[in-house]
Amino acid sequence: MPFAILPQILPVLVQVLLILVVVLLILVAILSVLAQILLVAVQVFHVLIPVLAVRIQVFHVIVTVGAVLGKIRLVVIDIPLVRVPVGAVLTQILAVSLGLRAVVAILGVIACQLALIMIDVALIGVAIRAVLREVGLVVANIPVVSMDVALVAVDVLVVLANVLLVALDVALVLVDIALIRIAIRAIFRQILLVVANILLVLLDVLLLCSGIRAMGIGATGEQTGKSYCEHTSTNDWLDRHGFLS
Repeated sequence: MPFAILPQILPVLVQVLLILVVVLLILVAILSVLAQILLVAVQVFHVLIPVLAVRIQVFHVIVTVGAVLGKIRLVVIDIPLVRVPVGAVLTQILAVSLGLRAVVAILGVIACQLALIMIDVALIGVAIRAVLREVGLVVANIPVVSMDVALVAVDVLVVLANVLLVALDVALVLVDIALIRIAIRAIFRQILLVVANILLVLLDVLLLCSGIRAMGIGATGEQTGKSYCEHTSTNDWLDRHGFLS
């Protein structure tokens, strides 16, 4: 009778082995997902490093732009200051042109005014040189600022590329997690089928045991009936023999 149970137990054992193999495959997939998560974390760290570098470069650019704006403010302040002596020179020239009509009377005044005009011209030349120097410094700083802006733009593009790679890795990790969930659900279904098969095998075993007990009880009943018949036949023979004697 145990050999009759073996064909039912062998499929259950095969299913259990298959479930163990699937569990091992799921563990391998989980380990690969964990490795991918670690790689994503490393990539995020690598992305943060250029972001910090970009911030430092942006700070330097802001400082440079602030210096350039300060120089531009000085130039803007110097322009009205230059206009003031230019206006004074123009007014003095007008006064000289008006005073030329009375050259003889106002030669001394014209000489003084010419001296003042020369002084004003010299001051205007100094102011114009200062303005031109500041303009030259501003023009010299423009290529440096443009280079910094170009480097910042390149760093931003690199950061965006790294962010896109991280997003792709995260999407792959989510796909792997979904596949692992599907595999786990399939394993639970197979476990339920195996448990059902085990219960059926246990029921078959219980039925076989009850059949064996019933057969044992029937055999003992037959033996007692045979002994009772033999005993009654012996008594009848003795009775007949005594009656004949």
